[in-house]
Amino acid sequence: MRIDKLYDAVGMHEYAGYNAESQEFSAEGCTRYPGACLAVIGSLCGRNPRGNIAHGVLPAMMRHLPAGTSVHNMKHWGQSQQLVR
Repeated sequence: MRIDKLYDAVGMHEYAGYNAESQEFSAEGCTRYPGACLAVIGSLCGRNPRGNIAHGVLPAMMRHLPAGTSVHNMKHWGQSQQLVR
């Protein structure tokens, strides 16, 4: 089953919505494991070839991430990824 159909079936319309606990967990994880945090950010947002993100800034960045996006947007993103392959 496609994830957008599943979300529609249960009445959810937001993907990765705001969650204070997960943001705090991410911030704590970036404090303890900055290298792993940078790897995750790089895989989601693109590599940082200059390496100019200070490790001390990572927890603050993770506490201020945007909340999420709509399931509709994720569906379009998924379609674009299929076209690339």
